[in-house]
Amino acid sequence: MSQPSLASLHGDGGHVERGVEDHVVGEQRVELDDLLLLGGVVALDRVVSEPQRGREAVVGLDLVGRGGDLLAQFGFGDQARRRDRADQRARASRNALFQLSCRTRSRGDHMTMLMTGFPGFLASALLPGILRRTGGDATCLVQPKYAGLAVRRADELAAADASLAGRVHLLEGDITQPGLGLNGRGLDDVTEVWHLAAVYDLAVEREPAVRVNVDGTRNVLDAITRCPGLERLHYFSTCYVSGRYAGPFGEDDLEVGAPFNNYYEETKHYAEVEVRRRMAAGLPATIYRPSIVVGDSHTGETQKFDGPYFVMQWLLRQPKFAVLPLAGDPTVTRVNVVPRDFIIDAVGYLSGHSHSGGRTYQLADPHPLTVAEMVDALAHATGRKLIKLALPRRVAKGALAHVPGAYKLMRIPPEAVDYYAHPTHYLTDHTQADLVGSGIQLPPFPSYVDRLVEFMQHHPEIGSAAMA
Repeated sequence: MSQPSLASLHGDGGHVERGVEDHVVGEQRVELDDLLLLGGVVALDRVVSEPQRGREAVVGLDLVGRGGDLLAQFGFGDQARRRDRADQRARASRNALFQLSCRTRSRGDHMTMLMTGFPGFLASALLPGILRRTGGDATCLVQPKYAGLAVRRADELAAADASLAGRVHLLEGDITQPGLGLNGRGLDDVTEVWHLAAVYDLAVEREPAVRVNVDGTRNVLDAITRCPGLERLHYFSTCYVSGRYAGPFGEDDLEVGAPFNNYYEETKHYAEVEVRRRMAAGLPATIYRPSIVVGDSHTGETQKFDGPYFVMQWLLRQPKFAVLPLAGDPTVTRVNVVPRDFIIDAVGYLSGHSHSGGRTYQLADPHPLTVAEMVDALAHATGRKLIKLALPRRVAKGALAHVPGAYKLMRIPPEAVDYYAHPTHYLTDHTQADLVGSGIQLPPFPSYVDRLVEFMQHHPEIGSAAMA
């Protein structure tokens, strides 16, 4: 196997895509979709090519601050000067060389999956199962600020399952930009798209929520019109597109005229409206609506502590007898919680189900606990005896938002109160029907809450913030 320079590749029969540069040489192409701008610097160290069609190629990416020198060597003067400046900023934090693989493929090859939201909580856990099902590769669209984490996460996946080595490709992009900031790269061979990237923050302001959740989804939908082989869009929504609808909310329901608790709910609602509009026009898609997702039911593992974790933490900061204000009537309202592994297993199975095209699945507990039952389970898991203090929802939220010291004491965001006085019951008919025979069952919350508490206690470094 020869090791030609970039100049020799120009005349030797391949097609090299590097950044926004496009070098055509005959029938093959080497896709450098894995270029990650860590700290703004990436240097092409070498290209190892194979003249036979369909063989693998390996691209070495030298990330030790030599980007400017190499770009200058290959004649990209302006880029070299910019890279040199970036090198100076990034050299202190970069001390290793790593290599990513890319494939040399003949035109028309297939089975590439595009994913947004990696290296986030759900995307990272879903990716191995999707690749096992499809047998193809994954191109993960990564924000520059998460490049380092994305590399580590991809390495961890390959270490855990050797069959994934060389099949996870990282591509810098941004869903808030038209064309996803790709300049047309990386979409030709895409057959499946998984769109998970969103702002998952109940306190988010309207402008960033619209920009990421609504405009970002629209940009993804527009971009994938350039995927000639697209077979399916898998879109992650949320049960709470319902808003505060008082009553049963089905998987085919959406626009029911209910008010929203926050801009997160509102913008996810309008994003799903856009997805459904494209589905009505012929886009093949499946929509997944999780309820409140907590950690793994077997290990307790999670990426962030929010939702019920705020209550757990408040109880653990108190002595044996713990005071807990409760909004509304806790014996009537219910809180819908599902563990991460149920979401991963159910979505992994349903995404390959013969009936899943065009479906919406509410990944929720069909028999959720009442708030009273939920807090009793939390009290038992934390070893506390509860003194329950009933408050109207507006009073409880107002106190946390405006009474000096209330939030600092309890550390429960006022936005979280709404979900302990939520009037909507989520129907799961499609989910239950299509999971029949899969062996996938939702475990009851009391059966794994102890593991959630234990994991939280052993990982004080984890906070409540999601990736943004």
